[in-house]
Parts: sequence; C-alpha cells; structure tokens
Amino acid sequence: MSIVISGQDSVVEQARRQLEDLVPVWAVLDYTDTRVISRELLLVKVSILGPEYLEDQFVGGPSHEPRRSSPHAHAHTHAPPSVSSSSASKAEREALLAHNFERSGHPETVAADPPPPLPLTASEALRLKHQYLQSISVLADQFGAKIVDVSDNSVIVELTAKTTRVVAFLNLLKPFGILESARTGLMAMPRTPIARPRDDADDISEEGGAVDASLLPPG
Repeated sequence: MSIVISGQDSVVEQARRQLEDLVPVWAVLDYTDTRVISRELLLVKVSILGPEYLEDQFVGGPSHEPRRSSPHAHAHTHAPPSVSSSSASKAEREALLAHNFERSGHPETVAADPPPPLPLTASEALRLKHQYLQSISVLADQFGAKIVDVSDNSVIVELTAKTTRVVAFLNLLKPFGILESARTGLMAMPRTPIARPRDDADDISEEGGAVDASLLPPG
C-alpha cells in the first residue's frame, strides 16, 4: 500500500511511527528522498452518444441504456409555487406578488430548462457512435491508454500513468460524458541502481584525465 503524505518532516515521521504501531503492518518505508517509479491505474467508462444523452443514460441504470424519465415527475418538480386564495393570508399573497414582480423585471435570471434531446434514428445513432468512438480512440492513443471494452452506448478506457497525466486525461474526457470512473491511487516502487563493474569505473576515470598533446590534430 502506498500512502502519499504532504507535510513537514515531523508530520511525516509521526505518521510513520503511528503506522508502525499497527499490528498487521510489517514495515513502513519512507521514499521521500528516494528515486521511485510512481504510477496510477484508471478505468473510466465514457459515453459514445455525447453529453446531450448523458442524463438519459444515468436513468437507464447499470446498462446505461438511454431512457427518458417520466414527464410527470419533471412537471411536478419544476411546477411554480401556487398559493390557494382560501388558505393563504394577505401577507403571503403580497409576498408572492412581489416575488413574481421581481422575477418579471429580471427575465435573464430565470433559468429555463433546456429542451430534451431528440430521439436518434438508427442511422444517426450509428454515425454518432462511430464519430465519438474514433475521437476517444485517438485521444487514448495520445496518452498511451487503451480501450478494453466496447458496448452499445459506452466504452471503458484503461490508463496507467502518473497522477498529473491521469487528471489531464480525465479533464479531456469530460466533454464526451463520463459515466463511471475508478482510480487505484498512487503506487510507488524504488528504483534499483545499476551496479557498475570496477573495470568500467577505472576506464571512466582514465577518460577524464589529461589528454596527450601528440594525439591532437595540428594547429
């Protein structure tokens, strides 16, 4: 298990000692001043229908089949508050009128719900999936990632890279529509120095010595 701690030396040392006190822990190694190879594994499921159909795919459940939610639910959710004349007091009616008057004076502040995307025909869906799949494949090749699963409406991409590269890859995938993502966190392993033979070390030291003037070209 690799744990990344950012802080002063005293904080890191305190965390190391507390980890050593745990019974299942065998050893705690500090790689702060060690040359290590650090990587992170990412699995991300991306929609190939486009961001317009992302919400419909979330409604579809684990299969991410694009389904429209019930229009009655939207109508019930976004219905404006109404005040019954029989039960509302005069103060409530005046407050409601003032609120409606304020909203009418600033129509740009009223956020209108975007229209739902139109249903795709079979040929349009096939063309759209091919375009998004091609774009995601090109982006994955640039980052050294690979597509490990292709379904009807989404693909799963695998990437093993440094944390900064993983974050950049996720940011570039967001416009396509990310359905799910899983990250392992940072993993690290110290590099092993290459043992140089003693003869090679002597050759290097001799090469760095004085140069014989007779071997130099004239002039």
